[in-house]
Amino acid sequence: MILKVLIIAAEPSGDKLGANLIDGLNAEMKGKAQLVFQGIGGPLMKSRGVISLYSFNEFSLMGFFELLPKVIKILRIIVRLSNYAVAWKPDLIITIDSPDFSLRISKKVKKKFPSVKTIHYVVPSVWAWRSYRAKNMAKYIDHVLALLPFEPFYMKNAGMSCDFVGHPIVAEEMPTNQEIRLFRRSMGIDREAPIVSILPGSRKSEIVRMMPIYIRALELVLEQFPNLILIIASTSNVAGFVAKYLKKTNLPIILIYEKNNPIDF
Repeated sequence: MILKVLIIAAEPSGDKLGANLIDGLNAEMKGKAQLVFQGIGGPLMKSRGVISLYSFNEFSLMGFFELLPKVIKILRIIVRLSNYAVAWKPDLIITIDSPDFSLRISKKVKKKFPSVKTIHYVVPSVWAWRSYRAKNMAKYIDHVLALLPFEPFYMKNAGMSCDFVGHPIVAEEMPTNQEIRLFRRSMGIDREAPIVSILPGSRKSEIVRMMPIYIRALELVLEQFPNLILIIASTSNVAGFVAKYLKKTNLPIILIYEKNNPIDF
């Protein structure tokens, strides 16, 4: 038996969540059904066999509403992908995070193909702001997978079934002491030197809003603790953009991203 899954992730964090989810689904369905994945995914999801119908780079730099220069193109993709899904008739639609983008596709497909089952992975922050989104989602989302334990309460109150699945990062192996020593040595960092890590996000909009704040905060911290080693860990899609901000400061910051060599500032 073949089960068709339309799966959509529009940014690096969603790509990683999607890859882990695909691994889990394949393990669960082994010997029962063959899963065929199409939609939008990054390198991790594509390595699991996802056929990405559009370039991942179209979406990964910013949040949907910050994509003003590309908004017409993005809206066209939403319409085309929705129409494709109605024609392909998947057994399941899985949208991962990026609610302003991905939920629009589920809504359009559900309207024309109401029997399709829809799952959204990562609860939008309805418990913090725009709480009305939960009730709107209930009209076209059948089930939600939550990363945080208190989130199912809000989804169920809005009329959706929801399971707390946890964050896959907890299953990742912690670095060994030897790996930590090797990392410090490769960076030229003394084994006892205190390190502060900064995680600026994977969207260009996050960098624009937060990097000036991070830099000012780090300046204040270094005034009190001048021996700190500062390391920014960035996703590769925005590393160049982060680097432009760091060139404007005299802070001794090391920028690292994925398997690339570190950049010192």
